[in-house]
Amino acid sequence: MRDQNSPKARFMKAVDQHSVDYIDLGRSTRQFIPADEATMACFLCNDVIKNSEDVYATVETKGEFTSGQVVVDWNGMMKRSPNVTIVRDMDQLLYEQLMAKALL
Repeated sequence: MRDQNSPKARFMKAVDQHSVDYIDLGRSTRQFIPADEATMACFLCNDVIKNSEDVYATVETKGEFTSGQVVVDWNGMMKRSPNVTIVRDMDQLLYEQLMAKALL
């Protein structure tokens, strides 16, 4: 999608390039998932969301091992009301169609 020759596609490619390079350097089998674009796709077209879950999440600011990391209470151990919706699965084809259209 970022190979389209449009100003929008070139901009998105430049914005994401550092993250793509980082994943490539690690020779990881992980795939780069652009969170900002995925989030916007969910906002613009609810049909993109195939599976989601309402849970409580907080940001760890004084942890022994981390600082600034999102902690998701998947098992309800904190006994707090859900405050976020986590998208666990998306319609990849619909997402790609939305992105291709957006980057024209």
